[in-house]
Amino acid sequence: MRRHNSRPDESQMSEAFLKALARRCARDPGGGSLTLPTGAAPVADVAKVLQALSVPYDPTFDRHEKHPSGWYHGASLTAVAKLCASNGYGLAAISDAGANAFFTRTGKLDPVTSWRPNTLRDEWSGKNAQQQYLSIRGLPLVEV
Repeated sequence: MRRHNSRPDESQMSEAFLKALARRCARDPGGGSLTLPTGAAPVADVAKVLQALSVPYDPTFDRHEKHPSGWYHGASLTAVAKLCASNGYGLAAISDAGANAFFTRTGKLDPVTSWRPNTLRDEWSGKNAQQQYLSIRGLPLVEV
């Protein structure tokens, strides 16, 4: 069953969402800020955290159809930071639980050193980020 939301959630943060985010950044010439779910997909492999990766674009994407865990979705924090930087935003903060990233016109944090696991997802799933990544590691990712 497809889930319909009025705004993008983690399951929709793919290439299409990154493009929509770019359009939103371009429309905000002021000193606005953006708040996004971080990293979206559980990326515990250090090499993956360092890369700008996203799930491949699929207009009918449903994360639960792609993998029963629902963990296969989104883009890495580095991918989102790269897109935001190309539109004048920088990473300003990561929430304590690792669930949200905050981008502003003055943000200067490095996404690689700022990334942290989403402890809220770890808690409700009963699996840490490494275990989550191991369950989806064979699924395709694209560099953005």
